[in-house]
Amino acid sequence: MAKENIIPERKTISDMFSSDTAYRIPDYQRPYSWSEEELEDLWEDLYESYINKNENLDYYFLGSVVVVNDESGYEDVIDGQQRLTTLMIMLNVLAKNFKNINIEKESSPQIVKLKKITEKIYIDEEKDDSKLKLQSFYKYDTVFKKYIINKELDFSNPYEVTKKELKMDDPTYKYKNTANFFYGKFKELEEKTILGDFINYIFYNVFLIKVTCTNRNFAIKIFQVMNDRGTPLTNADIIKSYIRQRCDTDELVNLFNNNWSEMENIARKNELSVDDIIVFYEYFKLKENPKKQASEELEQIINNEKNISNLITEIHEFALSVDKVYESKYKEVYALRYLPWKFYIITMLSSAYKVDYPEKENLFKKIRKFYYTFFVAGETLNKIKQTSFNIIRCISEKQPIENIEREITAVLEKYPRVVQRCIENLNDEVFYDKYLKPLMLTIDYENKEDGCDFIELNKNIHMDHIIPRGYRKNQEGWGYINSEEANKLINTIGNMALLNWDKNISAQNYDFTTKLGIYEGKGKSQGITTFNTTRNIIDNYNKDINKKSFDIEHIKERKIYLFSLISKILEMEIPVQENIN
Repeated sequence: MAKENIIPERKTISDMFSSDTAYRIPDYQRPYSWSEEELEDLWEDLYESYINKNENLDYYFLGSVVVVNDESGYEDVIDGQQRLTTLMIMLNVLAKNFKNINIEKESSPQIVKLKKITEKIYIDEEKDDSKLKLQSFYKYDTVFKKYIINKELDFSNPYEVTKKELKMDDPTYKYKNTANFFYGKFKELEEKTILGDFINYIFYNVFLIKVTCTNRNFAIKIFQVMNDRGTPLTNADIIKSYIRQRCDTDELVNLFNNNWSEMENIARKNELSVDDIIVFYEYFKLKENPKKQASEELEQIINNEKNISNLITEIHEFALSVDKVYESKYKEVYALRYLPWKFYIITMLSSAYKVDYPEKENLFKKIRKFYYTFFVAGETLNKIKQTSFNIIRCISEKQPIENIEREITAVLEKYPRVVQRCIENLNDEVFYDKYLKPLMLTIDYENKEDGCDFIELNKNIHMDHIIPRGYRKNQEGWGYINSEEANKLINTIGNMALLNWDKNISAQNYDFTTKLGIYEGKGKSQGITTFNTTRNIIDNYNKDINKKSFDIEHIKERKIYLFSLISKILEMEIPVQENIN
């Protein structure tokens, strides 16, 4: 790979704004956000360094700025946009309200007068064409020109910005507040007759390190290494900018802005980030393991699209498909939402909705079987990553379900120990395994009608030991239990029952009759349990004419019952083995 061209330079404030090239704040950067606190900190540092310039160092380091100069005619600011925007507001306040600065002094390279200030602000003063462009194709550049750059402005009659306005996301009020701040500070220095000298110091003794890169992605990496205090740029931020740069009409800009806003709403509604949706889309488009970071892969996808309108529409449609996944009433989709491999699974499901795959229910069953087999076996992503992309490709191309079955069969045949470990794990102790709650909820869905509600896997979902782990503390209720046998089976699946938090707290170490009453909603715990696999315990007891208490044999019977349901989910026989403890 070719070496990137990086040029770090020590620049004074005068140097930073001397070029005829304009700085452009890309769309993915956060809007201007400096508050009174940041402004006061900056001012105190600058003023203190000015006052002590003869006693200590004769300069002040303001920080770094990372830009990309890719021969576009602009220098895109990757890091330092807040500082540059603040400095540009400061220059405008000087130019518009302190026109007589240093007028009494003879001109020299180190003396700042009005002409020198205006040269730093404008590329073309007649057109109000400034050297700082804020978020092209976006309203803030227009707002900034109106309230800051406009050469007819006068900041001596400031708009009083309220605290409520400063808390708003709209940076317009922060522009105005920063202008008010500098006007007040400069007015004080003018009255002390030191404003001119202070500005000379600012122009020529305050400097930054400007890092110029020729490649955007490399510049972002530099920024992320250097800026450990700021919020890292997301893939969504960057991709948003790439697409906007391709929008060459107002109609396209409006289409993109509206679609992007809707995607943000979809992400928020489903507790995702826009970044998540962007990566889902990346996997949908690539259909293979990414070879570069997401922003680079997506930049290539964007650049390869000749009709940017088609791309904007496709991303929007894909986001709607993601929303359909989270609105889906398929029980298989509910089960898949619990698994850790979100980016692969949600991409598959969203792809099915995007292309309107003809056999969705059957497809979702196959995907559930595939991932739950590996999940219960305790496998990591490495063994299934390539197959995941193969399935995404098959779905995207609307290949027959038989092709997807062959992909799944091939990987299971490649790793025969996976099925064996899956069976062994289910027969062993399960209580401490991370798959238990998702699997039990999945089993429970199998016993529910289609269209049932999704159950959030949160702190409210608990696993109850039917024969409690502390059964020996209640000899009156559980004295009939054989300790040797119980210790082998206490944490196995046959002794597990799904419960909500309140019922689990109530059940504790009670005898079986009391515990059964809690499952049924008697006493303080209102309402029969909503989990069908737990209600099965109640049903079996009510069918038993002898009304036997729950014992070791019941654990074994329940294990057989649950295995019959798991076999259906995993589409393979799960034989009951003796516990291996």
